[in-house]
Amino acid sequence: MKTNVVWRLILKDWRLQRDVMILSIAAGVIALAILRVGGQTPTVIGATFFFISMMFCASILPITNIVNERKKQLPFLMSLPVSSARY
Repeated sequence: MKTNVVWRLILKDWRLQRDVMILSIAAGVIALAILRVGGQTPTVIGATFFFISMMFCASILPITNIVNERKKQLPFLMSLPVSSARY
């Protein structure tokens, strides 16, 4: 039961944040392409942008979803038998 709920949450987040996630992943791919150029400056710039895009995708998007749902007091997330840590 809980696995089904988690998948529903993942799909809901994908529908809400699809554009931002795709842009973040594309930015990570571009940063990896900059890494392939070689040299010290492109390596530092590419690695920095890659880690920033991955951190954005991994932490900021879920936090904004949780904050917006709690701020708007949407009953969907609050009614689920899933802890915020598992979400």
